[in-house]
Amino acid sequence: MELKADFPLIQSFPYDHKLKPTLTVPSMGMPEISIMEGQVLNKETVSLQFGATGNIEEWKIQMPEDGSSDYFFIVNDREFKRRLRNASVLRVNVLLYQNGEQTIYFSTSGFKL
Repeated sequence: MELKADFPLIQSFPYDHKLKPTLTVPSMGMPEISIMEGQVLNKETVSLQFGATGNIEEWKIQMPEDGSSDYFFIVNDREFKRRLRNASVLRVNVLLYQNGEQTIYFSTSGFKL
């Protein structure tokens, strides 16, 4: 299943195309978050918030083996999917090269896993 972010990331040249990140949740395997263009500087963890009032938590991530920096995987996929099923929104804080920390918003109510 794939879900586009509610808003585009704010990025400077040369990544200023107003692209919306994507959350891909496969039935088996690790969920992926892609920013499409740009460079994610997080290498080990990202901050996630499940639901509008949930706690902000550090979650382990895995960067692609091919060295790409425009997407990453959420490591604890079973727990992530369980929590996502019960959330109306998912917020993901990422650190972007030349653009600082930004929050990606995914409206997840009605999102079927």
